[in-house]
Amino acid sequence: MARVAETGRYELELDGSTINQKNYNTSTCVFAGWLEDHVIGVQDTAPTSNIARPAPFSLILGADLQPGLYKLRLWATCTLTVPNLHVSVALLEKAPSDLNLRPVTGADLVHKQR
Repeated sequence: MARVAETGRYELELDGSTINQKNYNTSTCVFAGWLEDHVIGVQDTAPTSNIARPAPFSLILGADLQPGLYKLRLWATCTLTVPNLHVSVALLEKAPSDLNLRPVTGADLVHKQR
C-alpha cells in the first residue's frame, strides 16, 4: 500500500539502463501501475545502443491523490533480446511538495498481509 500524506500530483519513475558487452544492446522495457485496481498508466521504451555502453531510459507514471492509504501495484520488465543483457533500475517518487524525484523508502509503503 502507498502512504499519501498530502493532496496533489504524485509521480513514480523507473530509471534504468541496459547494457550488453557484445556491442549490441536492444530491448523493450515496460512500466505499469495500478492504484485501487485502476490503471494509472503503462509506458514502454526501447533503449538501444550499438556500442558496449549503457542505454538509459526513464518511464514515468502519475496520479492526483488525497491523503490516505492506497493499494498500489507496480510492474516492470525488460525483454532480454540478446544473451548477457544486463538491466539495472531504480524506483523514484515525487510528492507534490518535493522539488525533485527521490528513491522510494519503506516510509512511503505499508505492507499489509492478506
